[in-house]
Amino acid sequence: MDAPYSPRKCSMTNCLITTKDYASVQNVKEVNKFKMLKRLTRNQPCFMGFICCLGESNDSLNWLATRVSFLKNVWKYQY
Repeated sequence: MDAPYSPRKCSMTNCLITTKDYASVQNVKEVNKFKMLKRLTRNQPCFMGFICCLGESNDSLNWLATRVSFLKNVWKYQY
């Protein structure tokens, strides 16, 4: 039996990602020092296709990592 569908939200825009959004991305995984996949976590960032098509997914990932103190001095707000 298949698992029920659980909708995802974009980490930047907080909008629901539809089932037909084939450009959406959610493939950020954690690896240990031996480059082996760690356990799957619930707070994986996902981005809707609109953000990826604009080329903003890398910048958005840096912003999220800076916000949770995973990175420092990487993302700066530009006017």
